[in-house]
Amino acid sequence: MRRVGLIIGVVWMTLAGGCRYEKDVPPAEIVVSNSYLYAVVRDLCGDETAIFCVVPPGMCPGHFDIRPSDVRRLYAGRVLLTFDFQQAIGGILPQDGSGPAFHTITPPAGMCIPASYLEMAQQTAEILIAEYPDRTAHFRGRLEAIGRRIAALEQECADTMQQFGLIDAPVLTSRHQAVFAEWLGMTVVATFTGRDAETAANINAALRQSDGSGVRWIIANRQEGTQLAEAMADRLGAPTAVFSNFPAVFADTLAAPAFDAMVSDNLRQLGEAAQ
Repeated sequence: MRRVGLIIGVVWMTLAGGCRYEKDVPPAEIVVSNSYLYAVVRDLCGDETAIFCVVPPGMCPGHFDIRPSDVRRLYAGRVLLTFDFQQAIGGILPQDGSGPAFHTITPPAGMCIPASYLEMAQQTAEILIAEYPDRTAHFRGRLEAIGRRIAALEQECADTMQQFGLIDAPVLTSRHQAVFAEWLGMTVVATFTGRDAETAANINAALRQSDGSGVRWIIANRQEGTQLAEAMADRLGAPTAVFSNFPAVFADTLAAPAFDAMVSDNLRQLGEAAQ
């Protein structure tokens, strides 16, 4: 989170220097720190609520820049939602309390697991009910609908894994995708970190564990980058599948929820690598 703090300091200096904001930036009712929370809030609120996402889905959620041009939208929001490891964003808020109500949410392990999404939707719904008590019935109704949809998505995941014969398949995976891979029914032989912080010793240990185990795929985490995963795949002679923990696109309608599309795309990546 060191980089986040640095960027926040830069933003404050820019504001103190009289930076002019873009005049035509549309206001947002709810500000979220990442596209996962965007998907949750969109699911709960519907299309009529304006939402602003601070961190694009392709960026690492723990290492990101906040542009001065975004600060106006953040200030104007009524509610700011972040994951607990992104709470440094709260340092941007006005010190006089005039900014949005600031709330943090703790994501469970395995963010791609449908039940994890439902858990975060439940956490978020309680926050929104406190902020918008007149919409309690709406949020409760949306939670029930999300729960039904999540049950169907869980069945889709199980059917897909059976269809492609992937149950118990040995994999080498990013640590950020290991819990999801195990939930899908695969056997995690070893894990790695896709960022530059990974050490040569850990890489060699993962390769040793994978050698001779019949590893069928290397699963990369999109937010970390794929360079290390691809190099390890070349070394082991196995294909690479790239999973994401954050929706890559924002659904235009509730008929195509962003979280569901992300999970389906992760499964598609695995299926294509299996062929």
